[in-house]
Amino acid sequence: MSFKTFFSEQARKPSGLFGRVVMSKVFDLGNATLNDFMKQQIEIEENDHLLEIGFGTGKLLNEMAKLIDNGLIEGIDVSETMVRIAKRKNKKIISQGKIIIKHGDFEKESYDDKSFTKICSVNTIYFWSEPNLIIRKIFNILKPGGKLIFAFEDKEQIVNRALDFDIFHVYSENEIKELLKLNGFSRKIYVRSKWLKSKKFHCCIAVK
Repeated sequence: MSFKTFFSEQARKPSGLFGRVVMSKVFDLGNATLNDFMKQQIEIEENDHLLEIGFGTGKLLNEMAKLIDNGLIEGIDVSETMVRIAKRKNKKIISQGKIIIKHGDFEKESYDDKSFTKICSVNTIYFWSEPNLIIRKIFNILKPGGKLIFAFEDKEQIVNRALDFDIFHVYSENEIKELLKLNGFSRKIYVRSKWLKSKKFHCCIAVK
């Protein structure tokens, strides 16, 4: 296996020593700008019931939980390695009942319709095997007026990296908007973009 394939697999599902030591730092440092950018767009309210898909080390879960009062923050991640790290980092807030952390594949997990006020995710859409089905599922489990917030890097800067594009399926902001329109989100979709030096980041917000 080439290193670019190995790294791409680790980005999709961190595991083992590499996942615990290297990818945890990659997620915390590499996603810091996107996490902050997305948190601004979420506009968390004290009674929100929010789901983060692919929470990594759980750093953003922790930050969002501090902004709610009677609400609840849930997270699901496919990586057992990340789940263990996130549970350790959020032990106190979990005990307070503000966070629920679950190990599992969102594509296969069952949620009740109209459960969440907000659903968010950073840099995970690249790995979805059935993006149309997943977006339709997200639409169904959002409450009316609920928001979906995706944060992702600009397509042009990702395609120039040494990644395995059989694992990474990258999208432009317009391609993501089209996916959302095709799968229920026709009310209001917009993209906000941000430059940090030479890098460009996007947040796509869709309202049910």
